[in-house]
Amino acid sequence: MNRRTLLRALAVSSEKRLPAFPDVPTFAELGFPSLTAAQWLGLSAPKGLPEPIVERLVGLVPSLLARPDLRARLEDVQTLPRDPIPTRDTFVAIIRQQLEQWRAVARAANIEVT
Repeated sequence: MNRRTLLRALAVSSEKRLPAFPDVPTFAELGFPSLTAAQWLGLSAPKGLPEPIVERLVGLVPSLLARPDLRARLEDVQTLPRDPIPTRDTFVAIIRQQLEQWRAVARAANIEVT
């Protein structure tokens, strides 16, 4: 038997539309702004790392994200770099916000949060 299954994406949970699916709206565009969830990547380092090393790592990020091969790979996995690239303080705030958001989800589902 030859079965043909068609799937139609109704929305994406990312903050912006994805290049692979430009006609698929975000949940926020459909009136559900709290249904935003996306994977994110970032660099972290041990507390107390010498400042020159931290500055060097931070300084490398824009040049890495400008590389066509890396951009293509990120797009392949539907990961869009934030524009502008977050500062250290903004990145820490993003992590804290994400931790609180997912702790609340875990609590609501009666999952033990440590």
